[in-house]
Amino acid sequence: HHLIAMPVITSYSTLVSSVVAAMEDTSSEFRTYVPTAIDLAEQRLTREVDKMGVNLNTIVSCAANVRTMNKPDGYRFGHTLAFTNSAGLNIPLQKTTRSFIEDYWPYANTSASGNVVYYADYNVSSFILAPTPDAAYGFDLHYGGRPSRLDSGTTTNFFTGFMSDALFYATMGEMCAFARSYTGQQFWDQKYLNAALGINNEGRRERRDEAKK
Repeated sequence: HHLIAMPVITSYSTLVSSVVAAMEDTSSEFRTYVPTAIDLAEQRLTREVDKMGVNLNTIVSCAANVRTMNKPDGYRFGHTLAFTNSAGLNIPLQKTTRSFIEDYWPYANTSASGNVVYYADYNVSSFILAPTPDAAYGFDLHYGGRPSRLDSGTTTNFFTGFMSDALFYATMGEMCAFARSYTGQQFWDQKYLNAALGINNEGRRERRDEAKK
């Protein structure tokens, strides 16, 4: 076997180059599948790693007299949601259940509204708020989710910056599955699991530093 020169993985393009070099396959069919394998690897990392970098912050906005509010793309679960009220105070909302909100505040339109106190998951893509907001507000959402998806336009994200090893191993596992190299898939999957274990250990240390369990 000859030595393969592989780039350091720092971006989407270097990840693609590393996968192609490691698999030693330059066919168009193989290259066409690489973005799919990367997407599947990112989905796996989002589900399985416990790390501060997959805890995100963004501003989500509601509309006046509308009791539902869209979640951001890639949202998995929420940590905190807060808004600045008309007096300029940053108010953390209490998370509860949809059934509680619908019992507590059954008004779905402009018949009654006020400052928001509670929120819950309405469905996979939106929250439900109570009371129905009396004005348009921006909410500060801290949540667990998927970083911006890697592609030729979004060349870097948290995965390429801080866990490129696990990203590469997971992508290689998907490529081996595509190539029906199941021995190779098992090899790369074990390397991924070892890397993910280290990442999750770091995540536990991060939570201890923040006095969280």
